[in-house]
Amino acid sequence: MAEVKTDDLLSRAADLVALAKRSGAEAADVVVVKSQSLGISWRLGKLEDVERSESSDLGLRVFAGKRQAFVSSTDLDGKGFAALAERVRVADADLGRLKSTCEEYDDAYAMFTNASMHTDAIRFRDLVRSASGEHPNFE
Repeated sequence: MAEVKTDDLLSRAADLVALAKRSGAEAADVVVVKSQSLGISWRLGKLEDVERSESSDLGLRVFAGKRQAFVSSTDLDGKGFAALAERVRVADADLGRLKSTCEEYDDAYAMFTNASMHTDAIRFRDLVRSASGEHPNFE
């Protein structure tokens, strides 16, 4: 893997946080860990073995309501960032709380504001339909 410069990593981290927020996260942070190790073995006063290893990892932590999730990847070149960010989804318990809140009002609207939350909107619609037996108009 080619060396990724620090400025590029900072830019990619900012892009990843922005992607996570567009995917539904209320907040997000990124951690990048790069490590190197050198192992030297001696036996009977003589050099027996020398090992060197390197690793790079990127982690994304997202917050949605009282929940958080963490995903990580060894892909630091940015190709897989969108897939990491799009893993943010609304939990079933949160959809249930949203339904309860909506039931407190005569007219209530629930808006899912980005394309990646389409499946969450469908799940919420199905939750409301199954509980009431009605078919509300979701547009």
